[in-house]
Amino acid sequence: WDLREAYQQVMSDLDEVPVDEEKVMDNVQKALLAENEVQKLQVRLLLELRNLLTDEQMEYLQSVQ
Repeated sequence: WDLREAYQQVMSDLDEVPVDEEKVMDNVQKALLAENEVQKLQVRLLLELRNLLTDEQMEYLQSVQ
């Protein structure tokens, strides 16, 4: 996963002495972009699943929540 690697890089950067603030912030940005992509994929999956369900199935799911 790019997300895990991105956050591991940030943690590794923070262990350096002295801490390179610009490098950390660049890698934080990469981590946040990766996290954003994961969230978009999750929403896309939810939309695809929703479109597969009938109205009856959706009503049932809402009733059991």
